[in-house]
Amino acid sequence: MDDKTQDSKKTVVAFVAGLIIGGLLVWLFSGSPETTPPEKTSADKKGSMTAVEEKLDAAQEENTDTKTTEALIDGNLAFTVANQSAGMTVALGEVRYPSVEGWIVVHDDAGGELGWALGAARYNTDVGLRPDYVKLLRATEAGKTYHVVYYTEDGDRMFDLKLDTPMSVEGGELLSATFTAK
Repeated sequence: MDDKTQDSKKTVVAFVAGLIIGGLLVWLFSGSPETTPPEKTSADKKGSMTAVEEKLDAAQEENTDTKTTEALIDGNLAFTVANQSAGMTVALGEVRYPSVEGWIVVHDDAGGELGWALGAARYNTDVGLRPDYVKLLRATEAGKTYHVVYYTEDGDRMFDLKLDTPMSVEGGELLSATFTAK
């Protein structure tokens, strides 16, 4: 046999051996499809939380006895927002989306009207984008009131106060809730 043929055979044998070994390793280290991971306990969840998630979780536990306001869609709950600690995020309670896609925006209170927009979180129920909180550009301040408002999405997936408009219910009332930072 010449050297080229022998080298070709060695290459083919090494390739097949690699496939077999790789297949065996995949089979060995993959669980059976019927196996499901155990439910996470609250201790497991705490260990895997980010700093923001831990802060929100603590705020939600802390706020169980505080005032919660709600926005309504045709008499049904749209979302709830509890009074919460001042900070760089606003935790949302229960949420029901009025449209497939839009924004949830936090505003300062300006004498009962919407003031500056402090932060926005986009939602899209078709792709599973359902925020639990809104990250802010400026922190809320203790003792001040804030508005959480649903906005439309104009299609560019970028929040713009001029193009994305506040949603309202019949009668023109904004689809919003208020909370007080503490």
